[in-house]
Amino acid sequence: MDAIVGEIVRQKLDAGVLPIEVPALVWCGHGTGHACVVCEQPIVQAQTEYEAQYDHRPAIRFHFRCHGVWREELRRRGY
Repeated sequence: MDAIVGEIVRQKLDAGVLPIEVPALVWCGHGTGHACVVCEQPIVQAQTEYEAQYDHRPAIRFHFRCHGVWREELRRRGY
């Protein structure tokens, strides 16, 4: 599954859909039903939701795993 998520993350980074900058603040808690910016599936209450907040763009939300893959890809690219 991480390989599939990794490919989605790479495609979205290359297309500019996902940011390359580190967020100003990250919150995590129970899912709120919002869609994950990576896999586009809802983050249900039984799952952990990461909300990345930026000063210059709207907040984005991730599943726990999707957030980890995004951060790892940023590190791999030197960001």
